[in-house]
Amino acid sequence: MVRKQQKGVEPDEIELQAMARFKEKDAAMDLKADIIAQKAEEWKKQAQALGQKQDQVVHMVDMVDKEVQKTNKTLVTQNTRLKGIVAKYRAPNKFCLDVAMVLVLICLVTVIIGMV
Repeated sequence: MVRKQQKGVEPDEIELQAMARFKEKDAAMDLKADIIAQKAEEWKKQAQALGQKQDQVVHMVDMVDKEVQKTNKTLVTQNTRLKGIVAKYRAPNKFCLDVAMVLVLICLVTVIIGMV
């Protein structure tokens, strides 16, 4: 039963207990709200740290990508030059290759004779 408080009338024991319980529950709710606010602040800091790390990783990936592109370009250039050199030395009736094979054959024969 709720009664309106009149001027000059003191609250009775039940009303005093109810107000004390309200104050206790308000204090408990304030404590829990503070804990929630602290956790939210921690999560905000963690999210900012993750964002910074992600930015660093993106920057590093971009740098690695540029290096890979440079290396790939160098490999393509070197491969083209090597093809030109191979074509140049193999063209005159494969003379250079023939000489190299003869020398390898002579070395093998010498090693076999030396073993016997």
